[in-house]
Amino acid sequence: MTGAEITGLVASIVSLIIGGFAIWLSVTFYRMSNKSSQELEKASSNINSTVDRLEVLFDKLYSDTFNMMKDTVTDMRNHVWKTSTFKEGTEKTEIEESFDELKKELNEKIESLIASQGSASNRLDGFAKQVESLISETIDKSAKERAEKSWEEKEQLIINAIRKRGPLTEGQLRKITGLPEHDTTSLIFILGREQRLDWDGAPDSFSSGTKFSLGDNA
Repeated sequence: MTGAEITGLVASIVSLIIGGFAIWLSVTFYRMSNKSSQELEKASSNINSTVDRLEVLFDKLYSDTFNMMKDTVTDMRNHVWKTSTFKEGTEKTEIEESFDELKKELNEKIESLIASQGSASNRLDGFAKQVESLISETIDKSAKERAEKSWEEKEQLIINAIRKRGPLTEGQLRKITGLPEHDTTSLIFILGREQRLDWDGAPDSFSSGTKFSLGDNA
């Protein structure tokens, strides 16, 4: 064999080795890529499942919290105003509207938390607990603050109207403040029992023609 033939033979062998190595690398990378893709799909499925559970949890917490507040307010009214009667309104209250805003805000926070988790599926349990705590604390705090603030503001509307215009009837108070009938009636009895309002028959009863003035504690 000549030197050129030997060199060609060696080059052919090297080419075969390199080709085989390249094929092996391709197969290896494909398997790794396929395995990684399966893991990502599994993690994505786990996240979707967790989000579904969280949505159910949120709806339950939202419903339970609002119903609890509504029942509490109703019990307070029945206890404080045993001799008073007023029709309960069916329109959507300010508290219900505030819950719509709160739900939107919490949905945005949940999406932010999901994005921060990446593809680490082992964090899902901690993530679920984190969101559950966030929902519970935010709803309880916001609902309480909004309800208290809203009721105090309504009381002040009535006080300010009488302070500015003098004695007013219930109908005049509703027209000036824009408050619904059941809220106005409730507030009158509350303010009467606190001696912030005074009228003939206070604090137990009044008629459509009764005029309300400021009490000693106004």
